[in-house]
Amino acid sequence: MDITVNISDDQWHQFQDAAKETVEQKWNGKYEDFAKYIMEINIESYVSAQKRRQEKKAKQEQKLYEAALHDESLREASMQNKE
Repeated sequence: MDITVNISDDQWHQFQDAAKETVEQKWNGKYEDFAKYIMEINIESYVSAQKRRQEKKAKQEQKLYEAALHDESLREASMQNKE
């Protein structure tokens, strides 16, 4: 999938100024290729971060579920002891 990103001329010039040394030394002056690379890295970082958040949330939900089961079993044991 190809995605086109539109940025203002001012933003593009700021990017060119900030990336000038890197692009000239490592990207043969191809700012567009370097910009694509940055987007790919950012997308990969975002996906990784989202996966970590989802895993953390799943672990928290599992702990809450296990705690609820434990509380329920204690209540049941308490009820049986009263009888």
